[in-house]
Amino acid sequence: MYLLALIKTRSVNGAVLAQAFEGRATSDSVYRRIQRFFAEIRFCDDHVAAIVCSLIREQEYRGRKGFILCIDRTIWQIGSLWVNILMVSVVQGDTSYPLAWTFLPKRGNSSTDERIALMKRVLAVLPAERILCLTADREFIGYHWFQWLRKTAIPFSCRIRANTTIRRNNEDVHISTLFAGVPRKAACACGRINLMGCRLWVSGCRLDDDYCIVVSATLPDAQALELYAKRWAIETLATMVAFAGLKSRGFNLEQTHMTDSERLTTLVNLLALAFVWAHRVGQWLASQQAIALKKHGRKAKSTFRLGLDFMRKTVFNLQSVYAQQDFNEVIKILSCT
Repeated sequence: MYLLALIKTRSVNGAVLAQAFEGRATSDSVYRRIQRFFAEIRFCDDHVAAIVCSLIREQEYRGRKGFILCIDRTIWQIGSLWVNILMVSVVQGDTSYPLAWTFLPKRGNSSTDERIALMKRVLAVLPAERILCLTADREFIGYHWFQWLRKTAIPFSCRIRANTTIRRNNEDVHISTLFAGVPRKAACACGRINLMGCRLWVSGCRLDDDYCIVVSATLPDAQALELYAKRWAIETLATMVAFAGLKSRGFNLEQTHMTDSERLTTLVNLLALAFVWAHRVGQWLASQQAIALKKHGRKAKSTFRLGLDFMRKTVFNLQSVYAQQDFNEVIKILSCT
């Protein structure tokens, strides 16, 4: 009932959700039920991750099948409280599915120990041999982090800052100098160099006003850049990423007034299920009729938004026989049957 109300309202505000629950109970009564639910119910995070794993599709890369993961962080403020979430998600087409997350008890970047603890939870449901690559942005770097990933046999592709210092021709220079003569948007592999105490493969490309430089301990040539491009496409093509779907472009997570970390964890679990459900419905619809393209070549709607709009129309019109049939199909997608 909570998921259906969430789909109807696209809001995590309890008072708004209470008005969307079906039944004869008053909105005040339903609101108290919602409050008791979050006070008393706890999900097992590993179980939710296992549900998400059962709904994701493997990708193929150079003859290997598996999954491309993203690690990222988002932060917003509720009154005087800062909510800081570290999340690992799985790339799925034009989006990524939330897989595991943790709330950081601070405003800043995550530590190596916090990343490792989160990745151990991921490995409990997704073995390392099924991970094609873990992609990470420029804040997720460091010697001990890279060494742990290599020790656990997790291939990684991490972007680094263009002003990272390396030793070249007996001089300290920025790593971007390796790509100074490369044409814009052309990829270049630079072999292995000593960086952050590790021997890492380096590849990258020049952008219009920046550089995209990635490093990896195990992915040679341009493989790290190719896999990082899966994440790059999600971030730059105005499509849906996990955080965007949970927040303003989807269910408006940042509108919550909850401050207790356990209740927030329950809420994020529910939003993750709703997000994955809507995207899978969108995939089902797109398999029947391709999403229209605009003049600039991009989709008129993201797959997630296609599914969410269809589900909203369905649950708003359940008195119709056709809507009931559509709803049955939507339920089958969530139940993996």
